[in-house]
Amino acid sequence: MSENLVVLVTGAGSGIGRAAAEPGRAPGHASSSGASDDRHVDRHVLGAFTGFHIVVHQIIDGRGRDSDGFVGVRGEMRGVHTTGELFGVAPTGREIQVRIHEFHEISGGRTVRTWHLEDRLSRLDQVDAVKGTNS
Repeated sequence: MSENLVVLVTGAGSGIGRAAAEPGRAPGHASSSGASDDRHVDRHVLGAFTGFHIVVHQIIDGRGRDSDGFVGVRGEMRGVHTTGELFGVAPTGREIQVRIHEFHEISGGRTVRTWHLEDRLSRLDQVDAVKGTNS
């Protein structure tokens, strides 16, 4: 796998939180609702965890000979809820593991669109932000 693909997949050097919140929205651009973007939410969430990292389980490289096309990623975000409040919940000291799926459209060697899916309910459940679901 090329070094550029690793950077794309893990967010290294580009800052996590540039993924599009709406299907097909270009990374770091305004949403159709007029909001600037979702990076403030990501900073809030990431600021609540120490040791935050992404584990890549699988990469499906669907790019053609011209290196344009789609790349799919199956992974997991991990960290320990120790450094800040998360959606009204004080730090719990719990390690979280949140499944993620990323789909990147590559054109001319650049990411032109990103679709990001994560199991947010699981993240909230793991820090007891969802009442009555965590046993």
